[in-house]
Amino acid sequence: MADNSILFPYGKGDVYLAVYDGTEKVNVMLKEVPYGAKIQNKLLSSPSMTEKGATVEFKSQSCKISIHGKTYSIGHKHGKLYKLNSVPEDQTCCLGTADSKADSLSLWHLRYGHLGYDNVKLLNGKDMVDGMKINSTEEVDRYSCEGCAMGKQHRQPFPKKSQHKSSKPLELIHSDVCGPMSVPSVGGSRFFVTFIDDFSRYTYVYIIKHKSEVLEKFQEFVEQTENLTGLRVKSLRSDNESEYESKAFKEYCKSKGIMKEDTIPYTPQQNGIAERANRTIMETVRSMLYHAHLPLSFWGEAVSTAVYLKNRSPTSCLKDITPFECWFNKRPDVSNIKVFGCKTYVHVPDQKRRKLDKKSIPCVFVGYPTIGKGYKLYNLESKQMI
Repeated sequence: MADNSILFPYGKGDVYLAVYDGTEKVNVMLKEVPYGAKIQNKLLSSPSMTEKGATVEFKSQSCKISIHGKTYSIGHKHGKLYKLNSVPEDQTCCLGTADSKADSLSLWHLRYGHLGYDNVKLLNGKDMVDGMKINSTEEVDRYSCEGCAMGKQHRQPFPKKSQHKSSKPLELIHSDVCGPMSVPSVGGSRFFVTFIDDFSRYTYVYIIKHKSEVLEKFQEFVEQTENLTGLRVKSLRSDNESEYESKAFKEYCKSKGIMKEDTIPYTPQQNGIAERANRTIMETVRSMLYHAHLPLSFWGEAVSTAVYLKNRSPTSCLKDITPFECWFNKRPDVSNIKVFGCKTYVHVPDQKRRKLDKKSIPCVFVGYPTIGKGYKLYNLESKQMI
């Protein structure tokens, strides 16, 4: 900007620019338009147009653009600037804003927490989810996403996947604790623990303040999943860290008839599924946080969102279905998915405001509720979650 400040766009998309060429209304397609909510006026860049092959001509009172053999007089001089002969806002149309339009592959990559482009295409191409419409003609630069570069770059791959595969849900559960994090979450937590069903690869995650809470969360997981499926948890595989080796933890597993499989000391590879899952979750978390430019204290919300998306993403262990479908026996509807960290406005009910009070509250989207439909939002004014 003119004052040397930097505004980061929330995303990019294709937009129809509706202008008057004399008295005739003209729709011009603009490609890869960045959206910045804090910019009060829409800005059309002359260098960007010339890079696309257009010719821009400024005269004393008018501005003309020539492209593909056609010339349009679309602007007029207004003070010291040239202003577009724009059609009123309610007559214009932006691609990707209506449910009937196809959104870009790049936008779904961001909505899905920076999921790999091939996996996003797989979800759409194999009809693994409902509510996803993608522009199939878009060309994507796979290495242009800064969030992925900041959050996913690594050196060595994990070991090959396990040869064993369960024959039904809850036969084997993989678990691992990740943390402590460098900063506490908004709720004051430092760790998270995952429980992964070997058969479906469906993942449950719990954000915790102390490792001593692992037993409590495992008990909650067992009660919920056994009630949901009508099956019994048979075996738990984890590392031999103290949170899994306590007397209380062993006694609980014994009372429930759960076989406890511990890895050999200093060989985390034997707990590879949980280790890989936590790495994938943390890569997604970093990508979303850096892209959204949110404080690191929002890692807890990002972890929950990453697991929500992971359960609705392809996995090499399942053929053409997601963990969600394998676990619930129905395809997930992803039409509600939004880009983590995007700005939104919450309507204030009439009963809670006076005549001249504002009707909306600016918030940031930070995830999905554990139970029920809706969105988890952070109120920028009160600094509270809603």
